[in-house]
Amino acid sequence: MPLFVLLLLMLCACSYDKYRYSFFEGNWVLINYLDTLQKYRSVQKAGPIEMQEIILKRHLDSITFLYNNTESHTFPFYHKTSNQIVIEKYINNKPLSIYINEQAYYLSYKIDSEQYVFVKPDDRLIENSNVDFPPVSTQRVVNSIIFGGIYKQANNNIPVQFYTNGNITGLNDYTYYETCIGGDCRTFYNGDLVVMSGDKGLEYCTWQWRGKILTLFTLKKITSPGEKPYYVKANKLLELYKIK
Repeated sequence: MPLFVLLLLMLCACSYDKYRYSFFEGNWVLINYLDTLQKYRSVQKAGPIEMQEIILKRHLDSITFLYNNTESHTFPFYHKTSNQIVIEKYINNKPLSIYINEQAYYLSYKIDSEQYVFVKPDDRLIENSNVDFPPVSTQRVVNSIIFGGIYKQANNNIPVQFYTNGNITGLNDYTYYETCIGGDCRTFYNGDLVVMSGDKGLEYCTWQWRGKILTLFTLKKITSPGEKPYYVKANKLLELYKIK
């Protein structure tokens, strides 16, 4: 094969690879859900929209959908045009077209009359430790919107920080939290639920935002042994003022 032909093929392959993977690969989160979550700072009020994340890996012609951080489905796709990929058999075996907009930096698809738009999260919000699943960002993105930041308590100069990875510093009794996004924990309480943990074990809590004031309340279990767990709001646990 002549050298210039070989170079041309290599350039074409590199150009295609750059288009196909550099922009497209990675994690994409549903901005429809995040906008509502940002408005209310409440998982419950963000419903009935589901939190969705799209995950694409380099050199794989398959796409993974993660719903509410609990349920995932992977589908093969093919490129129909330069800005469109198609899943031939999506939910109920119906085709789904996903459109790529490199200029506006988003992916989108439409089901019936509803349009779903996805954007890439900050790289710092992507969790890479789960070896059984591609890196995901759902939990950290939700944590960032609802809790992430630095707070102060009344009569206490030690700052309290909620990190997007779930760690907490500045509290004596709690060092970790996990916001309930989906799964069984969504049935435990008729409202928002966060699990606080530390030296004293686990504490199921709910939260309330008023301006920059975050108040956490404990939840009390009211079901009998053997029944499905259910909790009601109990006592105020913490009141924190967000400073950053």
